[in-house]
Amino acid sequence: MSKDIKVRMNWLRGMYSYTIVGAGLLGLGMLVMPELIKSMFAWPIEEPIAFGILGSVYVAFGILSILGLRDPLKFAPVLLLQLFYLGQYDIPNYQWSALDVCSRFKLIGYSREKSWTNGLCWYLWVISWLRSHGVESTIVFTVDNGEEFGGKSWLKVRELRKLISGFGCRLIQNHKGHCEENAHLERSHRTDDDEFYIPRAMRIKSDVDLLDEALGYIYYYNNLREHSSLDFKTPFFYLKAQLPDIDDKIRFVIPIMLDKVAVELGAWSGYHVLAQHPAMFP
Repeated sequence: MSKDIKVRMNWLRGMYSYTIVGAGLLGLGMLVMPELIKSMFAWPIEEPIAFGILGSVYVAFGILSILGLRDPLKFAPVLLLQLFYLGQYDIPNYQWSALDVCSRFKLIGYSREKSWTNGLCWYLWVISWLRSHGVESTIVFTVDNGEEFGGKSWLKVRELRKLISGFGCRLIQNHKGHCEENAHLERSHRTDDDEFYIPRAMRIKSDVDLLDEALGYIYYYNNLREHSSLDFKTPFFYLKAQLPDIDDKIRFVIPIMLDKVAVELGAWSGYHVLAQHPAMFP
C-alpha cells in the first residue's frame, strides 16, 4: 500500500472515530438523558418521539462507524452524516486559504460559491491584510488552474496580473494536474481537517458559529501550534524573526466571508476587475 493511500485510510479512520464520539455518544445521551441534552444544546424539539428517533439515528451512525474502522472504504457513506448536518444549516462549503511557504503563516476565508468574483475578492483581501500590517516585500501568489483564480481565461489572468502588480504582487499558475506544486498548502488542508473540522464540525450551526470557530482555530494555528518543519516554532514566531518590523497585530487573523463582500465591492461581471472601474470625483 502506498504512503498516500495509507494517509487517506488514516484520515477516514479519523473521521469514523469522530463520528463514533460525536454522533454515537450524542445519540446515546439523547436516548438516556433527553432533557439534559436539550438544555445543553438549547434544542427546541418538544416531541419526545421525534427526539428519540433522531437520537436513534445518531446511535446507528456511531455503531456503523465502529465497523468502518475495520473497513474504511466499505462504510464510507456513513461519513455523509456530517455533510447532511452542515447542509441543513446552509454552512458555507468552500474554504479559501493563503499560506506563506516559509513561515507557514496562514489566512483563511469562506464562501458558498467558488466564483471568479470571490477569487478576486480573496486576492485583494490577502494583499490588504499583508500590506496593512507592514509586509513590504514582493508577494508571489502560486495558484492552481481553478476558474476562481483566473483558470483558462487569458483575459482574466492578464487583467489580474495587471491589477495586483500595482500592489507589488506576482501571479504564478501551477501546471494543470500537478497539485504537488502547491504541496505546503495542500498539507495544511489536512491539518485543518484533523485539528479543526473533524473535532468541531458538529458545533457549527450558522455563519457566526463558523467564523467564531475559525477565528479560534486560525489563532491556534498561527500562534500556538508548533511546526516540526520550523524547528518546532510557531508560524508567527518564525515570521516575526524573518520580518521584525511587521505589525504584531498581523497575528490576529480575521476569517472573512467572501460572498457578500465580493458582490458589494463593485459592479462587475466575470470579466471585470477593479482596474476597469476607476473612482469618479466631481
